[in-house]
Amino acid sequence: VNGDLKSLEGKLKRLTIILAIIFAIEQLTNKVLANDESVERYIVNAIQAADAAIKKDGKQNPEHEGMGSTIVLAWLLGQKVYVGWSGDSRAYRYNPKTGLQRLSHDHSYVQELVDAGRLTEELAFDHPNNNIITRSLGDPRGKAQPETRFFDLSNEDIILLCSDGLCGCLESAIAAKPMGLT
Repeated sequence: VNGDLKSLEGKLKRLTIILAIIFAIEQLTNKVLANDESVERYIVNAIQAADAAIKKDGKQNPEHEGMGSTIVLAWLLGQKVYVGWSGDSRAYRYNPKTGLQRLSHDHSYVQELVDAGRLTEELAFDHPNNNIITRSLGDPRGKAQPETRFFDLSNEDIILLCSDGLCGCLESAIAAKPMGLT
């Protein structure tokens, strides 16, 4: 029964996020699409709307209180991709000529250790605290603080969005053997 409840909680959490983002996308105007900064601001607002929806749901449904989630999204507009995230879900760009490039930067305790030079990327993967995230949706300590970036796209680019569970597998597979995607 406990596993069924956790599965239901996960599905509700994802649905809440999806609905908040759909609502935000419906509000698009030419003003939003005017320049890179306004697109990034819009992504931040959409992610913060999802954060607010999760917190509101937790207040209205005590069994959902304390729910949280990481998020990563990519928005392709013309020859650019705009990426927004909070937590340790990642965005990558794969190009057969240039390989795999991580587009996002983890919001985690272990990433902070790597950034400070106290831990190598190689040791970070198996670190005992690699599950501690420093930003997320639904965090009761404050409003979500997502990060955004944008990148020019090439014709052969493939954008990959990964949960934290897939990231390590993806990087290992790419390092061992090219994807063979054409």
